[in-house]
Amino acid sequence: MSDDALVFVCVTAGTGLGAMVGSALPGARPETIVFFAAAGSAAGAIAGSVTSMIRTASRCPSRSRERPKNDVATLRHRQSPKIIPVRKPGTEPELQKLTPFRKRLAKFTHQNESEVMDDSVGHDSKMRFWSLASIVSLVPPKSARLIRQCLLSIRRAAGRDRA
Repeated sequence: MSDDALVFVCVTAGTGLGAMVGSALPGARPETIVFFAAAGSAAGAIAGSVTSMIRTASRCPSRSRERPKNDVATLRHRQSPKIIPVRKPGTEPELQKLTPFRKRLAKFTHQNESEVMDDSVGHDSKMRFWSLASIVSLVPPKSARLIRQCLLSIRRAAGRDRA
């Protein structure tokens, strides 16, 4: 029998038993019979659910069974890794082979090294306002709170114009 069918049978039996007990009382009114039937169905539902859980637990393998002993392969796998000594900074041969950024940038842009990072040359930008570093350096950066407040005030102002 499936678990749902077991719970249904228990609820039905509990309802019938509760109705019989309620009607067996002397001077029982219909409310009393319905109350006992509802109480019996609740008790039947609980009993069916508990029985279903017990049946499900008995089908599952026990977790208290003895576990297999560790073999040699798992013990080797659990051993701590070997400690590799750390080299002193600047002694890595990989870092000594690296070329400077100025050389790589000159090769990428097909220019001479002296021209690559020269600040005296002006930038021909389509957005001249943003390319002027002096203007940006004079204005301190805004905090996230201030930017959020500005955006909220713009949203409020735009909302008033629409209405």
